[in-house]
Amino acid sequence: MNLAAMASTTPEPTLDINQHLKYWKRCLRSPLPHVYLSNEGNRLALAYFIVNAIAILTPDNGTQGGSQAREPLISPQERKGLRQWVLSHQHAAGGFCGSSTLVFPLQHQQDWDFDTNTPTPEHAGLANIAATVFALQLLALLADDGEQGAEAAFRGVDRVATLRWLRSLQRDDGSFGEVRRYLPGQGWFIGGGYDMRYCYIATAIRWMLRGDVHEGEPGWVEDIDTDGLPRYILNSQVCGVHDQARHTLF
Repeated sequence: MNLAAMASTTPEPTLDINQHLKYWKRCLRSPLPHVYLSNEGNRLALAYFIVNAIAILTPDNGTQGGSQAREPLISPQERKGLRQWVLSHQHAAGGFCGSSTLVFPLQHQQDWDFDTNTPTPEHAGLANIAATVFALQLLALLADDGEQGAEAAFRGVDRVATLRWLRSLQRDDGSFGEVRRYLPGQGWFIGGGYDMRYCYIATAIRWMLRGDVHEGEPGWVEDIDTDGLPRYILNSQVCGVHDQARHTLF
């Protein structure tokens, strides 16, 4: 039998939505399997994929493409609780930490200014760019169905601090790093390597929290280098073309 005949006689596979929802429900409400322990620093990423998968499999209108209506797995009360959990990962110096264990390390308690709630320089490098975009997307997914717009979705986010922190992650060449680190005796540096995904994430965070606000308008915050970023991307594209030419197989 040829491939065309086999394709015509083989039933098309279907997605077992109920089985998937059962799995995601278990991930949402039960302790995750021990194999996830290595991802302790990526809790917000795991939470995003869990909540987003549930949102995709249970559309707001209850039915889609003839599928049977399903009760939402995340109740309004649970949404509020999850939003508070996400916001608890917000760092005082801007951005979000990937895990609650990174928000306030015990070794820095003696240096924290509790009167002004100000972090020490050494403590201000725990938020990272990936956790921040996952946090913002989670807050948007968990927003109250009766409220629309960015203001409702990102209520509780320190928008100014996060945008200024984002700006501090951009290098002189226009690229973005992942974290801000403080090295005693050396000062601040941008860590995380040169990964084009950080540039994509940075633009997503900027779009969600800043939008098209111009200087002088309400809500304006110092912007990133919007000329340097595309220039860095275009320069990387040229390098990529040369690298591809050197390694072509044909």
